[in-house]
Amino acid sequence: MSAGDLDGDVFMCIWDEQLVNAVLDENICEPAPVDQNLPTQENENLDGFFDHLTYYMRNDTLGQLSNMHVAICDKSTLGPKDPNAIKVAAMVSVQVDFAKHSLCVPRKDFEAVRQMVTEYPDYLSKTTTAASKPTYESKHVLGQMYRHVNISQYYEDCTRIEYQQSIKYNYLVSPILISYFKDPSQFGNPDGRGLGLEQHLSELKDVYI
Repeated sequence: MSAGDLDGDVFMCIWDEQLVNAVLDENICEPAPVDQNLPTQENENLDGFFDHLTYYMRNDTLGQLSNMHVAICDKSTLGPKDPNAIKVAAMVSVQVDFAKHSLCVPRKDFEAVRQMVTEYPDYLSKTTTAASKPTYESKHVLGQMYRHVNISQYYEDCTRIEYQQSIKYNYLVSPILISYFKDPSQFGNPDGRGLGLEQHLSELKDVYI
């Protein structure tokens, strides 16, 4: 919905034939043209960073709109080609960059669509958006995975690893990387900057590939 541009975006490539072969060319949607008349608003009383931050926190509806988009696609026989799904996707494309350009979609302009989404697929049942709405068992692959795959332990392991590596900087460093250090006891930044490795950054790409 917001087009990855390879500047740090995370991608997942799936080559499982059971999934890839189920995707038919005729079912792939072309990107919908952006609605140039999509109503937006911005803070006219922007006095500084904290004012912008407060305004952003009050009007950030990215999660709500994203969940609405998924719910519409799951329920509609047209999937992502549903007119309401396309409309909400255009709103999401605005909201995803709200923090940068200060433009957002007024809540009143998607209230009608929000009222139309009366229930959510079971795999969204724990989201804030769906908390007060009825849920149903989705027949799509996300619903099947949600009901048959237990990811509690996986999330716990991911959280533990992220804490150890990103918060405590407690991770294993490749012996190849260590060999570049002037002082092997000093490490912590994955890109090697500030560690006496500036002269070897071009060579370090081989360590991470």
